[in-house]
Amino acid sequence: MPNEYTKNIYDGKEVSFSHFAIQCARNSGIFLGVLEENEPIPEKFEPSNEQLEKLRDAMDRLSTIDAWDDETASIMAVDEFEREVEEARLHNDRVKKVKIRYEAMFSKASAWEPPSQGHRSLKDFMLSKLGKSIDADCNLKAIPDKPLSGAAFREKQIELVRQEILFHAAEYKKEVESAANRSEWVLQLNESL
Repeated sequence: MPNEYTKNIYDGKEVSFSHFAIQCARNSGIFLGVLEENEPIPEKFEPSNEQLEKLRDAMDRLSTIDAWDDETASIMAVDEFEREVEEARLHNDRVKKVKIRYEAMFSKASAWEPPSQGHRSLKDFMLSKLGKSIDADCNLKAIPDKPLSGAAFREKQIELVRQEILFHAAEYKKEVESAANRSEWVLQLNESL
């Protein structure tokens, strides 16, 4: 039975090996998520700049945070504290409501008498899923009791942004290597054809 790659061969159309190989290459793993359906295969791939832009943004944020004086850092710490308190309260209110709904359904599933031994596994399955959802979805967030000092908040933010910088630098390096590998792969394919 012909497929999208072999249809023209099946139909008796003239298909060069080079054309067939390129058509197959388009849908091989090296190009998945990289090329649009009818986009030609480029001879050289360029790395995406997404991680590089995020890296630059993080470096700019690090410079900004590093320049905070104690007063600015203290104001930022209080703002962050108030945001975290509000976020925790909203989260906890939502979780409490979810837990009530889960537990109500758990009670109903527990009380259900399966009509046959063959239905027992369904009851066990329902209880298992509800129990796992309660465990995963019903954790309360701790509400912070006071903001960090300005100096402690600044150091925490600096460390977080440094970790972000390391992450984006590593991801950009992977992107550069991936583009180089794709380019080399295409070069080798074209030379072999």
